[in-house]
Amino acid sequence: MGNWIKTADRATLGVVGAVLAIVLFLATNMIASLGLGNARLDLTENHIYTVSQSTRDVLAALEEPVTLRFYRSSALVEEAPSLRVYSDRIRQLLRSYEQLAGGKLKVEQLDPIPFSALEDEAIGYSLAAFNLSVAGEQGYFGLVGTNTVDGVETIPALTPARENYLEYDLTRLIARLAQPVAPKVGIIDGLSLMGDPVTQRRPAAVISRIAKDYELVPLYPDATAVPEGLSALIVVHPYNLTPSALYAIDQYAIRGGGVLVFLDVIAEHDVRSQTTPTNPANPSSTLEPVLAAWGLTMDPRSVVGDLSMAIKIRGRAGSQMVLADYPPWMIVDRDNLNPDDVVTGQLSIMRIATAGALEPRAGATTTATPLIETTPASKLFDQAEVLRRDDPTVLTADYVPSGVSRMLAARVTGEVDTAFPDGAPPPPPPAENADAPLPPPPLVSHSQKPLNVIVVADTDILSDDLNVNPAGQQTTQNADFVVNALDSLTGGGQLIALRGQGISFRPFTTVDAIEAAANEKYRATEARLQAELKDTQDKLAALLVQNGGVDAAGQPLEVSADQQQAIAEFNQRLVEVRQQLRDVRGALRAEIDALGDRLRLINIFAVPALIVLVGIAVFGWRRFRLARYLRRRAAA
Repeated sequence: MGNWIKTADRATLGVVGAVLAIVLFLATNMIASLGLGNARLDLTENHIYTVSQSTRDVLAALEEPVTLRFYRSSALVEEAPSLRVYSDRIRQLLRSYEQLAGGKLKVEQLDPIPFSALEDEAIGYSLAAFNLSVAGEQGYFGLVGTNTVDGVETIPALTPARENYLEYDLTRLIARLAQPVAPKVGIIDGLSLMGDPVTQRRPAAVISRIAKDYELVPLYPDATAVPEGLSALIVVHPYNLTPSALYAIDQYAIRGGGVLVFLDVIAEHDVRSQTTPTNPANPSSTLEPVLAAWGLTMDPRSVVGDLSMAIKIRGRAGSQMVLADYPPWMIVDRDNLNPDDVVTGQLSIMRIATAGALEPRAGATTTATPLIETTPASKLFDQAEVLRRDDPTVLTADYVPSGVSRMLAARVTGEVDTAFPDGAPPPPPPAENADAPLPPPPLVSHSQKPLNVIVVADTDILSDDLNVNPAGQQTTQNADFVVNALDSLTGGGQLIALRGQGISFRPFTTVDAIEAAANEKYRATEARLQAELKDTQDKLAALLVQNGGVDAAGQPLEVSADQQQAIAEFNQRLVEVRQQLRDVRGALRAEIDALGDRLRLINIFAVPALIVLVGIAVFGWRRFRLARYLRRRAAA
């Protein structure tokens, strides 16, 4: 009887518990619907559903209404499951934007059915069309933004390939509509990055990226003044500036104008030299004497390299092709970027090639804050040594780290004196049929405003092959760095934090360390064998010359029996040394391949094995608890 009562009590408690759970569920939903309609909890790894503070600032600053039209063909979305998930994210993000804008943003979701008036609208806005059927029906998946003054901004296709940049693209579009007139930025282009309409050469990708947010105004190397109305000035590879142009830059900066300068010690992407086609015609640029007035110096004959940041390249070592670390070409990750500066704080991956080292000048009145720098494993190479373009392993054969972190890019602030205390230099004679030059600005001897300058000791950072792949997709954040720098110099920094979200770079530091140790293990042996190979080749060549050279068949013209034996031994030694070199390089590759195999096995089996072990542990623990419970009941 007692057991029956206990069973009835348990049944009653179960029913009561179920009723309370239902009541709690309904109450929670009612409270959420009444008071938490806009609240969300984002548990995704990168918080992809959380609107950033930068976006909130842009939306809060809207003064005139903005309308966003999301053209989303339902037939297209149904055909592509991945597009359906992406579409849901866009809709949720747009809904959050609308709620945060306080009535200043209106979002319309439209389904442009084939051959409808909405499709005509989509075509009129030049949205990208995607084929739906062989009958010619097309779908659309793009965005159109308008403001009250007939301004129009579009995203022709919201492709999943740009998903990491979704918030940036949407917020940038709204910001452009809120400020329809793009700021003007002057550019002195020493690398022809602007393209050439005559030869139909397109602008560099970084220039196209800048042009989305700024109106670029070209200036020439013989400019006598910086035009009025510019928000900033870009100077790229200033190897051929006249004294008048240097004076114009000096006076623009001393008045507080923002200047972004790209110098170099080997401008890999300059026009080719006629005498040495593998090398640039104008390898270095320094902006002296203006750079000295800003309190900086850069040795134009010293190239920075860093073995810990080196990019691997294929090159020829003697008669063999090798894969080697090339210290002058560097990958820049978060550890090499200033986390406290708005320009670099959100960036994670850049590439730099054959850069110079910036250093504060003794007695400088300015402050140079590093934005990009190497590790203490850096080394300075002679420019001529790097320009020889010979065996890439030569640069690492006797590599000894300097123990000094080299500054590759810096923000320069403070007060300065002019580099031209005697006033404007005489202007160059005007070219025939050229417009009259602007009058040089009157001399300002000391800063009217604190210096607002960013100097980068590399120009290759702007080249396409360090920015995008052949399909035009962004591979590094070099362009983000440039636009962030301009935003910082012009005071338009609302979008800086969003640009850094596009590329996630997670270096395999453990793998890199193991691979570096393997390289170090075999480098000494390889260097010894290379030296022995060269010594043997030199001795053989000297012996052949001593005996009058070789005939058409490659045989010595005059040779004794002893000399013939020596030549045979030299040739045999050459074969042996080359074989040992191949064995050393093969052992290195085998060790690295074995590392890769171990990592693949860990990825394939470790996680499932861990899950199985956890399952076994949970099963064992439950069996243990059940057994203990049964023993207690039996004892009771």
